[in-house]
Amino acid sequence: MVFKSVGEFLTKFEKTDKLPNIILVYSNVHDSIQQIFVAAAEKLKKTFSQVDSISLNGTEIDSGVFHSEMSTIPMFDMGRLILIRHADAVLKKIDSNKTVLAYFIRDFNNIYDKTLLIIQCEGKLPASLSALSEKAWTIEEEKTRPRDIPDIIKTRAHKMGFEIEDGAIQEMAGRYSLNPGLLVSALDRLFLYCLDEKKINRDDIREVSINIEGDLVFDIIDAVAARDTNKAVKLFQNNEFTNGVFFAGSINKFFTDFMRYLYLKNNGMGIKEIHERLELNTRHSFIFRKNEERFNMALKKYSMGEVSEILEKLFELDRAMKENNGIDIQKNLLTMFIISLEYKDR
Repeated sequence: MVFKSVGEFLTKFEKTDKLPNIILVYSNVHDSIQQIFVAAAEKLKKTFSQVDSISLNGTEIDSGVFHSEMSTIPMFDMGRLILIRHADAVLKKIDSNKTVLAYFIRDFNNIYDKTLLIIQCEGKLPASLSALSEKAWTIEEEKTRPRDIPDIIKTRAHKMGFEIEDGAIQEMAGRYSLNPGLLVSALDRLFLYCLDEKKINRDDIREVSINIEGDLVFDIIDAVAARDTNKAVKLFQNNEFTNGVFFAGSINKFFTDFMRYLYLKNNGMGIKEIHERLELNTRHSFIFRKNEERFNMALKKYSMGEVSEILEKLFELDRAMKENNGIDIQKNLLTMFIISLEYKDR
């Protein structure tokens, strides 16, 4: 069953007595996916005494996690709702392994009858997984068009209670016109950044949304600070980018700032003064809290001696990156560096 809009799907879904096991959503619109998820949760709550809701990101999980969640049968009488966003990456992994693919093809047809699996993609399914589309209710919503982005930004900002200047709208539309799927997450981060003022100008956009790769580096630095090397490697491997030197430089800056942070903190300097000394943003509370959160996380994961060694590795990484302009080589160099950060007992 194929639907051309979320509205058409919701009308049919609300009236049906026989729930599908799989909903396949071709859309990059955050609000549409959220509408479907909420409607599915409400429907399941009316049908079963309890509902176990799980949300996964296809860029961060492997096929084993996907298969395990899909195949789990709960001990008690309850429904299960599983949402997999950005599923293109994990579906590609499934398609590349014939053994894994065979398990999924078999089990897509044997999903627990109280499980509802929502799979969100942007591209078409691999041909090998056509059995999935044959079983699913499919929503093929039109992708966000670049010309629609200014209205989306303005509407969402006003809905969240923010004033946004025309120049800020133009700045953000220019940055995300080629990657509208990243727009909503960037907007949400922007709202946190400007939460105190409830006003957004062009400078705010430039500070928060450096560029498309700035969105990816935001998550990578979080993973590096937490010493979550598996997550950082997956972020590098599952996303496309054009400038590896940018990422190496961003990681270098984080560890350089962290080394100075450790020194100043150990010498009794106050937290806000440290941030000002490091020329980090203290004007917006979100950015201040985020930087402090990263430093506090890194304090638990790295010693000063380790940070000194890491900075030496970063010097070598920067040299190697500049000598190798090929993006595949740069991606491998970055991956090897991240792997070298794996936690070791002190």
